[in-house]
Amino acid sequence: LTFQLKNPQSPLSLTSTTGTPGVALPLVTSGGSGTGLISYTVSDGTATGCAVSGGELTSTTPGTCLVTATKAGDADYNSISSSLTTVTFGATESGGSPNPSSPTPTAIESPTPTPVKSPTPKPTLGPPSNGLKVLPIPTPAPDFKLGPINLIPPQTPTPGVAYSSTSPIPKLLLKLLDKPLAYVLEQLNGDPLLPELAPSDSIAYENGSPVQIQLVKTDDENGYVLIGDGWQVALEAADSSGAPLRIDESGNIILNKDRFVQFSGAGFAPGSIVKVWLFSDPAEIAEVQADASGNFLGEAQLPEGIPVGQHTVQLNGLTQDGQLRSVSLGVVVEPVAVVPAPVPFDFSGLMNLLWIVAVGVLLFFFILWRRRKKEEEEGGTVTPDSSEDLIFASDAFEIQPTQQFPNDSRRKIGAAAPPNRKRFGLKP
Repeated sequence: LTFQLKNPQSPLSLTSTTGTPGVALPLVTSGGSGTGLISYTVSDGTATGCAVSGGELTSTTPGTCLVTATKAGDADYNSISSSLTTVTFGATESGGSPNPSSPTPTAIESPTPTPVKSPTPKPTLGPPSNGLKVLPIPTPAPDFKLGPINLIPPQTPTPGVAYSSTSPIPKLLLKLLDKPLAYVLEQLNGDPLLPELAPSDSIAYENGSPVQIQLVKTDDENGYVLIGDGWQVALEAADSSGAPLRIDESGNIILNKDRFVQFSGAGFAPGSIVKVWLFSDPAEIAEVQADASGNFLGEAQLPEGIPVGQHTVQLNGLTQDGQLRSVSLGVVVEPVAVVPAPVPFDFSGLMNLLWIVAVGVLLFFFILWRRRKKEEEEGGTVTPDSSEDLIFASDAFEIQPTQQFPNDSRRKIGAAAPPNRKRFGLKP
């Protein structure tokens, strides 16, 4: 195996941070190494119409655009990306300088000010509620390409953020939440890979960096609670009626298409969208919104066609400072146990059997009665057959006189006759 180790570039940063709506802003970077070309990725922040062309950034309305610069690698250096930089486009006042930092111009007598058209308000999420709120999947934005090293671009934290109609979630974050998140790179070509966790293994990331978590069983032992610094997420299994299902002897959460994944969390951004994924083959199984306290609760049933085996449940949402939080846990999907239907008792068959037994018993006693009556008609005495094994022998025997009786008489005892016993078809 032949390979080449490349050097890391020096840190890259974007120095162009202020512009004017409708005026192209040349983008300038500092840092980086080597001869690789610089490209830019841009998305709307609070402004609309953010676009890059020929190294220049434009915006159609006042507000902010979110820009990431990437310097490609060459024969000696790996590629590098800057942190996500906020570029602000200020409003242009009529008769004044487009640059807010320029000196105030001399007043002109009796000017007729040109009215400035107010920007069209953008559609935003509704205000957070204390209950569970299911949201429609947002309209996909232009495809966001992850860099070869920074799988999740760094975000600028917004302390105490609360996403609502007055503070919408940036479109870049919505786009990142619209797909499961990769944590690792394929070693040979650097492509992002989804995590493949063994059952009951867990991992958590915030803004692309791993964070330390604690994994504990729930009180009912039907799932786990993943506890981080100031937040927690619980994943449990329940049957179709909502009753909890205990983990198996190996400590694994067992799911199938007749079972539900119940999830809850605390310590997220108020109003944050929370999406739940199941993969190997990624499938979105749930989407909810955190309430005003940053808590959420929901459940989801596995979609059809999920193969049995080891899978990963991934839950993605936003932190209280506006960053991206991702939590994953390994689970097991098993086939649905087939319970045979109870066989109904055949009462008609039982009645038929009882009728057959009753007829047989009556027939037996009838034959017995007929035989006895016939024997009585023939004289009432039954001579045993010599071939039958009887208790009383039919052969005569004779006892010779051997004793003088008191009257001095001798008595001769003749042949003994068997008792007069009647037969009923049974041998005595």
